[in-house]
Amino acid sequence: MTTPAPGGPLRPGAFAQLQPSWAGAYGPASVRLDGVKVSVSGQGVPVSPTELVPLTFGIRQAVGSHVEASADIGWVDSGIGLRFGVPFFESTPLVLAAGLRTGAVSVVRPDTYEGSLSLEAYPDLSRARDGSLRLVLAVGVSSGAFWHQLWLPSQYHSDSDAPTGAPLLEIVRPETRLQTSLGLYFQREHASVVVALSPWFLLSSRDPTSAICDTCDSSHVVTDFSQSWGVALIIAPSWGKDLGRP
Repeated sequence: MTTPAPGGPLRPGAFAQLQPSWAGAYGPASVRLDGVKVSVSGQGVPVSPTELVPLTFGIRQAVGSHVEASADIGWVDSGIGLRFGVPFFESTPLVLAAGLRTGAVSVVRPDTYEGSLSLEAYPDLSRARDGSLRLVLAVGVSSGAFWHQLWLPSQYHSDSDAPTGAPLLEIVRPETRLQTSLGLYFQREHASVVVALSPWFLLSSRDPTSAICDTCDSSHVVTDFSQSWGVALIIAPSWGKDLGRP
């Protein structure tokens, strides 16, 4: 449902990091049920105890000074990535990032997949110019099949006497998105955290490949799903150590 958080400037040597991430997302969406347009949010879930658990948990491994490999596993999808430092920009680190994600390896297991390519920049905002506080800027393109959750009005529940009357419609749609991020990066010797707003904007889409609502009345006909943008607030702390040092 959300883009992964930018990874921050590349760490030198053989620096390894453990990184959980939390996110909340919103995006206005609409769908026609029996010809009636229903407008709801197409991203995110209601607050629940499970939101205390990270959305993803991953590891980042530096390979020298200009390459980093990563892998994570999560509730909605899991992924792998490579990041490359752009030479000659040490004062303002630039990073080219590429990644692949799939819902086949996850807790929820939606039928999703994604490939992405982005450029990240990290201008130094610290007074001491020591990189302890940086601006996060990122822009890129992702393409694949994305998962949308729509909490529908209670009248569409198959059981009118149900104690909780918000049926959940889950839609998977092939899309190409413009992905962006704007935030802050805080760094200490062994720890860091990224806090970023990550809006996405729809560039193109095709008809949904699935639309499933287990608690909806099966007589309802779902057509004309629409969502053209969304935004996520992402918090991703990390803790690490240079494995090349004793």
